[in-house]
Amino acid sequence: MAKVLELIFSDDDDVPTSCRAAALLSSTGTLQIALMEVPGNRGTSVTNSWPGLAKRVLAASFPTLSLSDVAWFEVYPYRLDEEKENVSRVILSEDGSSHRFEYEQDTSVRKQIWQALEIES
Repeated sequence: MAKVLELIFSDDDDVPTSCRAAALLSSTGTLQIALMEVPGNRGTSVTNSWPGLAKRVLAASFPTLSLSDVAWFEVYPYRLDEEKENVSRVILSEDGSSHRFEYEQDTSVRKQIWQALEIES
């Protein structure tokens, strides 16, 4: 079961004005948060907002957690042609000052995220 959040950040040019987040629990109990840009965003893209966006999501919705307590994902809001990847794992540095992306290879994780964010699988 996933909790889907519609997030609005109107006071910060460093993050999107709006995005969707799906919060899921993995089979091992790790919180997974997938962020997806939504149409009409007038702020910075989700891709260009890391790690500040992760910090804002935690402060707004999960204030007792730290960045390292969460498995972070970025999702493109559509399926790519030929089954190409549209879910990336976002690896944040320990201090949250930098990040890198890795395509998520686990199909069950991708499908759970697609289902939560209502993306056709």
